[in-house]
Formats: sequence, C-alpha cells, structure tokens
Amino acid sequence: MDYWWCEGTQGIAMAFLKAYKVTENPIYKWYATMAFNMHTPHVIDNNLTQCHGLTGLGEIYLEAYSILNEEKWLDRAT
Repeated sequence: MDYWWCEGTQGIAMAFLKAYKVTENPIYKWYATMAFNMHTPHVIDNNLTQCHGLTGLGEIYLEAYSILNEEKWLDRAT
C-alpha cells in the first residue's frame, strides 16, 4: 500500500479527517484513524517531496494532531 498523500491511504485519511473537522461525526474520525494506522509509525524513505515523500506525510500527521489533539500524531510527524 502506498502511504503518500496524493495517491495513498494517507490522502484518503486526510479527506476523512477534514470531514470530521466539519461535521464532528465520529465515523469520519474512525475512518481517518484506521487509514493512518495502516502503516508503521516511523516511515523511512529518501523521498522528501510534498506529494510522494516524507514532507507531505509529516504535514498530514501535523494536521491530524491539530484536529484530533492526540499526541501520537505529533510523534509520527517528528
């Protein structure tokens, strides 16, 4: 599975995360969390780009921390 934001599960998770932010419907939070948890907490890759790299992945986790206020997403971003 691809974990980049533009074509992978993390991008899908971001859509559910934004839906949760707007609606506060817990099912969207659940879907986002399930998608985020499909990958290991610490990804090692030499691609640093926004679309297919660690920069975009870090941004997604920072957004998850901002919306969900759960420390584990900040840990994944760093």
